[in-house]
Amino acid sequence: MIQYDDREEGKVIGKGNFIIEGSQSAFLIYTIQKWHVNFSLELFSKDGKYRYRIYDLEISEIRTVSGGSSPDNISNSDLSIDDAYNQTLKGIDKKMNRKMFSEIIDRINGTILEIKNYMSKKQSSSNSDF
Repeated sequence: MIQYDDREEGKVIGKGNFIIEGSQSAFLIYTIQKWHVNFSLELFSKDGKYRYRIYDLEISEIRTVSGGSSPDNISNSDLSIDDAYNQTLKGIDKKMNRKMFSEIIDRINGTILEIKNYMSKKQSSSNSDF
């Protein structure tokens, strides 16, 4: 979603988001996690050059734990990117959290690649002789 777009200034600011899901079973307990990842993106362009910045990564976590003799336990929490990384280091769900954190990195890298591809097309079309 575009929040600010000034073509003369060469600046665009927007918000992006995606969802990552993971699950794991251990010791007769089944855990399902959903991470709703939100981020901000700034794109600056001037004199045929550009730079981008991805920032304000926020994660809303929905976690459901089933199994054993207790009813389903559902919890919601907000995580920073540092909190999400720390979940990959310890705990019974660290393997699942590593996969999910790795997917965050892959998705952000995919966004960066899309920016680079788009900007290279813009530059090549603006340099044409037409």
